[in-house]
Amino acid sequence: MATTTTTVTESSSSDNGDASSSSPSSSPNQKIKKVSYELAARNIYYAKPVAAPRSLARLLKPACGGAAPPAPDYILRDVSLTARAGEILAVVGPSGAGKSTLLDILAARTAPTHGRLLLNSSPLRASSFRRLSAHVPQHDAALTLLTVSETFAFAASLLRPSSSSDVAAAVAELLAELRLSHVAHTRVHPSRLSGGERRRVSIGLALLRDPGVVLLDEPTSGLDSSSARVVVGCLRGVAASRGTTVVLSIHQPSARILAAVDSLLLLSRGAVLHHGSLAALDAALLSYGLAVPPQLNPLEFALEVLDQIPHPSLLPPLVTTSQRGI
Repeated sequence: MATTTTTVTESSSSDNGDASSSSPSSSPNQKIKKVSYELAARNIYYAKPVAAPRSLARLLKPACGGAAPPAPDYILRDVSLTARAGEILAVVGPSGAGKSTLLDILAARTAPTHGRLLLNSSPLRASSFRRLSAHVPQHDAALTLLTVSETFAFAASLLRPSSSSDVAAAVAELLAELRLSHVAHTRVHPSRLSGGERRRVSIGLALLRDPGVVLLDEPTSGLDSSSARVVVGCLRGVAASRGTTVVLSIHQPSARILAAVDSLLLLSRGAVLHHGSLAALDAALLSYGLAVPPQLNPLEFALEVLDQIPHPSLLPPLVTTSQRGI
């Protein structure tokens, strides 16, 4: 059966891709009703790009009775999820599960092979979504010669056509929000700031535009447990106070970090094993005859017994999302 490809849609209504609705061009003291966003993915597949044949003979070989081209190597298979405003969705799973690839697709940085993205139930317009959202990569990239305050002020002055007092107020508010006030006049250098503090500076640079959706690739990677809790705690505050939709990938969160997360997406070999709350994961494991030991939380246990959890079909997609009626 022929397979039809559906990629990220480039058409949008005014509330699913217009960056002007959440632009921080006004004074930080002026209260403007912020648009909230629900980000959804439906039946996402992603295959590794196949190298093009290097000669015309190789290109025509399958049509002449030769060997067929190799089947697509899918990194993600039939992934569906919903991330809601004011909440944190954590994408979890072992190494190689497809977490970073999924984050790139959700950030509209990579187009899926099949499937679609929705914003507030409408097809997501990739170019506009990138303006109203922020993607925070795993590695920090701030200027090490500037202090934390100077870093934020420089970025804010480029983004905001405002007075110096407005920029100063915005910087002070951001320093407090990310618990960086005590290092405001410290250079952003590995010898001066901790890994957790530098990570929060990277997050702060993304928040200066007051994005409606923030996507973070492994924000706790390389951090000790205390620093990781502070980072996720700050993101919890951002989601609650700003109504921001937060999606982050994380390898194996602790119980205290899980307490700050609203929902989980557990990936294994590119497929979704669970999407929902930690309590729902506990119930699902029990339904499979897998009781969580007292010394472990449900996610820790699930990661230990991945091979015993029923895995979705690994067959390639045979129909498009439109044919499924979704």
